[in-house]
Formats: sequence, structure tokens, C-alpha cells
Amino acid sequence: MEVTKDCNLNCPHCIKKDGNLMPYPQDDQFDEDKAIAFFKKHNIARVLISGGEPLTKKDRVKRLIRRIGTGKVLFATNGLLLDEDMVWFLNRYKVIVMISAIAAKKCDAGLMKKINRRLIKYVIQPHEEFGQRAVELGQMFDCKVELTFDVSKVKELDGSALDVFEQNLKISRPYIRIATKTGECNRCQLNLEWRCDNSLISYRQVYGVKTKIPEGCAFYYQNLGEELFSRFLALAKEYNRPCLKDVKDIFQINKDLAGGGQIVSPVCASEDALFVWSKLLEVYNA
Repeated sequence: MEVTKDCNLNCPHCIKKDGNLMPYPQDDQFDEDKAIAFFKKHNIARVLISGGEPLTKKDRVKRLIRRIGTGKVLFATNGLLLDEDMVWFLNRYKVIVMISAIAAKKCDAGLMKKINRRLIKYVIQPHEEFGQRAVELGQMFDCKVELTFDVSKVKELDGSALDVFEQNLKISRPYIRIATKTGECNRCQLNLEWRCDNSLISYRQVYGVKTKIPEGCAFYYQNLGEELFSRFLALAKEYNRPCLKDVKDIFQINKDLAGGGQIVSPVCASEDALFVWSKLLEVYNA
């Protein structure tokens, strides 16, 4: 749900500033009742609230989250307008908060760490040396850094760009994950956006995606071609494996296993982590 087109930043990678990729609404007339009715009618599992910067419409955001329900919302923000009251509210409704990397270092790290479900969203460019910055952000906010390529630059990805990508993944491994589906994918086929002028768009339609494939992201497949896409998907599968480096990671993987999650062999960053994982696996299999 694109709740507003207003924003307090002017990010260079914002696809909504590129009329070729994302025709932008002229009117900001978001109708909460219509949007919620659509959500309920189609039994949508999860909603991403975005903008613009949604916190420029803080009261609207709170009303929407209450109406959508606990544990069903992802929230994209640059973090600059967050305050103690909003952090409490987001935790109350178990919202996953995605903080943009572009302004992250200007945010109050202590306040960000009070968000129970948080990650940094880092939009990278082809050939960008992002590894050290991803580590710094992961350490600063004590959370995962989710990587995604600038959509407008995906066509520039080639073999050398993926070489740089892989080198930087190795540097930042304990802290990163890659924002693409590595199992059966509905991301480009079923992602819809309710816009701030109350129109509805399909990302599959916006990006002109025609290819239907059983896994991965069709947009990447269409722009990279089969060989490069296979390499990209292999990197995503490898570097999206759980990485056990501390107690919090071990707690999370134990929680996933107890909840019936799929067993994916993690990367163990220490001998202690390897020992604990082996014991967890023994208990699980028993």
C-alpha cells in the first residue's frame, strides 16, 4: 500500500522518480476504506506499507496497521521520522520494519535497536563495493542487511558485476541476505500495489515480465538471461542460508525448527555454533 507520495528525502535509486519504470500518480488521495476493503476481499496474507515516506502520514499509518491486524504488516521507512511512540506501536502490532540504508547512519541507532523486528534495506548498484558498509550497518543496528539491486540498473549486470557481488558477499556474510525468492516464486506475478491515487498496478505488468519460471525472480531472469540468472540464483541460495554467529541466531533457528520450518544447514561462524547446531539437529531428528 503506497500510502502517500510525500517524502523527506530524494533518493537517487527511487524507481518512482523514473517515469519509464514506474508512472507516478499525480494525485495523493489515498482512500483507507477502499484499500482495506480490497485487502479483506482478497484475503491478502501480508501488506507492505510504503510511500513516499509513510511516516509523513503517521496517523494514517497507525489506523491502517490497526485495521490490517497484528503480524501482517511490513513497513518501509527511511527511519528519520521515527520516535519512541511509533517504535512502541510497531512492536505492539509485530510489524517488520525495513529501514533504508541510504539514511541509516543519520538515524538514532539506539532507538532503531528497540524495534523488535527490523532489517536494513540496502539498494546496491552493479559493481558496487558494498561489503564493508553492509558489515558496518549490520553491527550498528544489530540486524540483517537485505540486499537488492537498483531495479533501473539490473540490465547492466554482467559477469564482472556478479564477480564483484560475490566478493562483497564473502566480506559481509554474517550480516546480509539477498532479497529474492529462491524457492517457488510468486513475487513478480502476484505483487500488487494499491497506489496513493487509489489505482491498482501489477509489478509484472509495470516491468513487462512475460517469462514464467518455477523459481527465482522473473524480472531478474528476463533481464539477465539464463546463464547469468542461474549464477545469481546460486549465490542467493548460498548466502541466504542461516548464519550462526551468536545466541540470537541460534535462538531464531531453534524457533524455526520448533515451528516446523525446513531444515537448511546453516553456516556456523564458530566451533561453539557448530556444536550447538549439531545438538539441535539431534533433538529435532529424535
